[in-house]
Order: sequence, then structure tokens, then C-alpha cells
Amino acid sequence: HFMCTFADPTFSEADVVLFAETRQMDRSDLRPAGFFVVAQVLSQTGTLGTGSLAAVRMEQAMHARNLLEHSWHGNGCRIEITLITLNRLAVMGVYSSPRVPANQLEIELEMAIQRVPATCSSLLIMGDFNINTMEPPEGRFNLVDFMNRHNPQLHFLLRPDQVTTNGNTQIDLIFASNEQALGFVYESPTSYHKPIMATVPLDNIQ
Repeated sequence: HFMCTFADPTFSEADVVLFAETRQMDRSDLRPAGFFVVAQVLSQTGTLGTGSLAAVRMEQAMHARNLLEHSWHGNGCRIEITLITLNRLAVMGVYSSPRVPANQLEIELEMAIQRVPATCSSLLIMGDFNINTMEPPEGRFNLVDFMNRHNPQLHFLLRPDQVTTNGNTQIDLIFASNEQALGFVYESPTSYHKPIMATVPLDNIQ
């Protein structure tokens, strides 16, 4: 799936790429041509582990900073967060396994968001949250409301009817503070998850 993704110019020409559930692949396995791995959370639990990474185009590497490589696990659940900056854009990648306690997810997201430097003019948060935003929020953690409470400028970029998995759910989510940011779902035959993408006008945040 990893190699098929980077055979597509939609991804191979991106400025930043985020991957989750990389399993036991290490840094040497995850070096797509033309990209530099800035932040990576390695799997800690063998084949049941997850693993996440954030990479930028090689020519952008000198402008990228690794701010956070973080993981939490307990009771068979796991949260992984990478946070990098590219010039004045902060990009956060999130993986949250199913059945993660809502209060723990809030704690980890709050901690990561507080790491974003004040010098960053735009924040992009993307990942597999395993929270289906197509279901009514009653009685469960409302991630969209949490993001809005924390930062009213964080917009949810997907339409309510956009599915991100072959199971017709919307669990891969995009939030951005830049009003000109756009979110997309990409059809992929190689994974249960459909890759998600966002465009942010970099010329406004140099």
C-alpha cells in the first residue's frame, strides 16, 4: 500500500505526507523517494503495533522542524501524535485506536496543540481518529466540538457525507485553522482507508 501510494503523483508531489499504522516498518523502510522523514513514532508492540510518520519533500527539509513524536497506550488502546512545522505551517498527524477513552484523547490532543509555536500562522490536524463523525454525537466524544472549543479557528474540512473508509464511515478527519484550506478524500483500491488530503496556500504563510 505504501509503495502504491507513492506511485501516484497526487502524493509523490505533495509537500507533506503523513502515514499511520505503519506496523514494524522502520525509518529505513519508510523513505519514499524525494522525501525526508521529519518525525516518526515507531511501533512498540510488534505486529500489533501501529507506527506513524511525517515527512516533507527533500527540498523543504531545511525548513522543517520536529516538535513532537508522542505515543500513549493503555488497556489495549493507543494514541500516536507527530507534530512538525514547515515554515509557519504546523502539521499534526494523529492516530487513535478504537475504544480510546475520550478523556485520554482530549488530554493528548490538548498537550500536542499546546506545543504549536506562536510563530505558526496555520495549523493542520489530520489523521485516523476512529471516531465516526457520520453518527449522531449523543453519548460519545464530539471531536468536532472539542476542536471548536479549543480553537474556534479550527475548521472541519470534510463534508458530512464524505466517507473515508470502505465501511462507509468517516473516521479519517481533517481540521485546519487556515480559512483557505481545502480537504479531499481520495479513492484508493489498496487500503480499507481512503487517503485524505488537504491543500493549504503556502504562499500566505511563509
